Amino acid sequence: MLDRAADAVEQACGREILPGGDGQLDEELAYDLGAGVVTGSVLAAGLPQLSTGERIALVAVCALAAAMPGTVLNDLARELPALVATMDAATGAGRVSRSGDR
Repeated sequence: MLDRAADAVEQACGREILPGGDGQLDEELAYDLGAGVVTGSVLAAGLPQLSTGERIALVAVCALAAAMPGTVLNDLARELPALVATMDAATGAGRVSRSGDR
């Protein structure tokens, strides 16, 4: 699940933000950025081994990635840098919590 989420974040933050796009994620990409990233797959033996801080950061990063393609429909130059800065902050918070609350 985590590998799929990482790939989905990369796709949503890359080719999905092309100007002229429709601002929508395809169904599979949206699924990979959904809550399953922290609840795990039905095929997995349990929840992903993440600290609470890592879970929060992961959900934030996935939600931000899902929002990025929509910036092509609005003010790309204003919105995209704000989403990227927030994603950087969420990623940093997840790294800091990695050693904390397992």
